[in-house]
Amino acid sequence: HPFVRVPAVDTELSRRRVLVTDWVDGMSFDEVTRQPDSIRDFYAEVLYRFFYGTARNVGVALGDPHPGNYLLCADGRVAFFDFGMMRQLPREYLGREAVVARGVREGDVASVVAGMRELGYLPGDLSEWDGQRLVDYMREVSWWLYTGQPLRLAPEDLWRSTVSLRDDDARELIAQLRRMTLPSEALLLRRMEGLLFQTAATLRASASWGELLRDLIEEAEPVG
Repeated sequence: HPFVRVPAVDTELSRRRVLVTDWVDGMSFDEVTRQPDSIRDFYAEVLYRFFYGTARNVGVALGDPHPGNYLLCADGRVAFFDFGMMRQLPREYLGREAVVARGVREGDVASVVAGMRELGYLPGDLSEWDGQRLVDYMREVSWWLYTGQPLRLAPEDLWRSTVSLRDDDARELIAQLRRMTLPSEALLLRRMEGLLFQTAATLRASASWGELLRDLIEEAEPVG
């Protein structure tokens, strides 16, 4: 039988000191990976919309979107559970990160550096930072977000973002990355986006990833 049972929190009955659970029947992640393309693609998009939507609309970063924390139900819904790793985000925080993402996409070095400085990634004097090198690196590690058409990911794609760090001339880039700081507000967001990419690649899912992320964090035209 492809479905499994797990206890899930009942949000209507649970309170601060009382946790009420219920059973949810659903298809495990491993089983979903063996489903047709249309199901895997739908599943991956739902995951992205849930986690980014929670960050944007509720102001909460959920830092543990690993495959054991959601099930595909028989009626097409996806059940999510285990919210033990979360952080309240400052108001409009994801929108401020969207400014940086837009700058990387458009090659606007000045807005990327200014945005990263405002968010707390770049300490010290801005003249010490090679903005163009940072933008080039960010475009390379997030290559899949800049394709102009639907792209089907694969497990092999998980290693593509490390190529630039293994080049012979990567020493200066690595030195810059080591000097960067990771704002506490962004810690779970970076973990979230990394695990979502890993999940989508493992699912071999297809989407217009760039348009989807612009929809979710820049409030651009809806897709899907």
